[in-house]
Amino acid sequence: IASTLKASSPQPRVEGIACGVSICGVDVRGGDGTTALLENVLEAGGRGGPKIYSAVTHVVRLGDGSFSYRMFFSTDPGVTRIVVPPPKPEPETGNG
Repeated sequence: IASTLKASSPQPRVEGIACGVSICGVDVRGGDGTTALLENVLEAGGRGGPKIYSAVTHVVRLGDGSFSYRMFFSTDPGVTRIVVPPPKPEPETGNG
């Protein structure tokens, strides 16, 4: 992931990464808010990087205007999909 990010401009940074037995999660900061950064990471497996068998991605605009690219992925060929539950609805505010 780090070598793929070095080719990006402006250069993003890995804010955090954690892995379990079959799934990893990474938070990358920087970039321009497009999905191109995440697409480059996902395609790196075809260029000699670790093969990613499934992934879920999300781009979040932070309060300071920068972007957080969040991705959960698996390099385990037995994990061919990652299921994310739908977001919970916002609670209604009582305005009257």
